Amino acid sequence: MDANRVSPTFEPKPCPPASRAVPCTPYPVPMTAPRVACQGLTKTLRSGSHDLTVVKDVDLAVQPAESLAILGPSGSGKSTLLGLLAGLDRPTRGTVQVDGQELTTMNEDELARLRRGTLGFVFQSFQLLTNLTALENVRVPLELMGFQGAAARATELLGQVGLAERLTHYPSQLSGGEMQRVALARAFGPRPSLILADEPTGNLDAETGERVLDLLFDLRQDEGTSLVLVTHDAALAQRAERRLHMAAGEAVRLEQ
Repeated sequence: MDANRVSPTFEPKPCPPASRAVPCTPYPVPMTAPRVACQGLTKTLRSGSHDLTVVKDVDLAVQPAESLAILGPSGSGKSTLLGLLAGLDRPTRGTVQVDGQELTTMNEDELARLRRGTLGFVFQSFQLLTNLTALENVRVPLELMGFQGAAARATELLGQVGLAERLTHYPSQLSGGEMQRVALARAFGPRPSLILADEPTGNLDAETGERVLDLLFDLRQDEGTSLVLVTHDAALAQRAERRLHMAAGEAVRLEQ
């Protein structure tokens, strides 16, 4: 197995301070482990009488605080790969590790616990709850995971994304750019170690999308968070430190 992905030396993953989130049980994390890594990752689906391989033998490692863009045309497998890295889908074969923990051997409850404290998601379609205000959309998920100081954290983040005056507004009262900014604040709320973003500007005009990206990368830098970003936009991908090009389910080129 790749020595970059596994280390014989372990340290406990620290719990957040009591003022941030409880409960928390430390688990061992390899000191040199990438934030997320996969090896030989493959996903095959049944299509009629034939098998269709949508992700084929992908090897990848994203280090702590690193940003990676996955890009390719529609149908290249980039969103499927993101779902596999998040443990939202099961691979046909191969391995996936997040903070040194092997996802393919976890049951659904274990995956949910790992995602809750480790991963943040930004979706193209925002995924806000329409009956909650901007503040509640950020605060309530934190409260449900036992995060102490949830209201203060939510208010702080919404201020950082320029929505301090829109805390009590519902999604129907917000523009597309404002809704995506709420989604960014929600994703960064529990201080995840990894953000996974799937076409986060896909439903926004160019100018609004540019502002949202500025906020995404600023927050990532401020929080020291790793970022894996799926896009078909080469200009957007240039913001990332590395770019993985995909075609027909295969990783065809990795560039710095």
